[in-house]
Amino acid sequence: MTITATYAKNLTRRILNGAGSVSFVPYKLDPTRSIPVVLHGIDAAGRIIVVCRADESDWLPNTEVRVDGVKKALELSTNITVASLHGTGQLAWLPAGEAVPGIGLDPAPHLRFGVVDLEQVHLHWPCGATMVRIAELSGMADDAPAIDELEVRGRLDALGERRLASLHTEVLTGLIDGEVLDDRKLALRKNHRDRVWVGDVDGQGLMLIGAGTQRISVTFVRFPQPADSAEEIADAVAALA
Repeated sequence: MTITATYAKNLTRRILNGAGSVSFVPYKLDPTRSIPVVLHGIDAAGRIIVVCRADESDWLPNTEVRVDGVKKALELSTNITVASLHGTGQLAWLPAGEAVPGIGLDPAPHLRFGVVDLEQVHLHWPCGATMVRIAELSGMADDAPAIDELEVRGRLDALGERRLASLHTEVLTGLIDGEVLDDRKLALRKNHRDRVWVGDVDGQGLMLIGAGTQRISVTFVRFPQPADSAEEIADAVAALA
């Protein structure tokens, strides 16, 4: 079974549940203005919870918005966008002083809390464009393990770039369990050639991005078995050594 469908849903869920950055555009009122979101998540009903600075959003009424999300690679030295998503929905602000339970942030005069009802989003990632229905994400936010990306990045650093490059090549050649998500010709700058970067990690495995002289490829290294907790993810990464 391919991981593409389940991974796309999981990646979407994680972007909308805090792992990625989110902003929205009130395209019917001012299509040139983007409102940054300082904190966001998904509630049990599948609504997108957004927290914005009041000084950047107090002019904005309840309205239709385009939600934009971005997920960056687990790299500090190189800025790589692993995935982006967008979808349109209805934004509704909560009354002043009222916060959404479970978001982990108390009401404050300088913040505005709102909810966005989305039906679907379009995820753009190494496999192309995938339409994901928000209803399919209900419950995933509670069931999926929380990932400490800094801790996982530390475990991957311990593996070393040579081992990561070996894992990437082994998936490309079919020696280990995994999938090739993308493989195409691409002219790269000299300082980006012959490199392997960590794109993403979830309970199923990790995404690696490999660059040659005239080619870039993205692979998914599958864990021997799904990891059901943050500790199991860290152990699964360490076991790849």
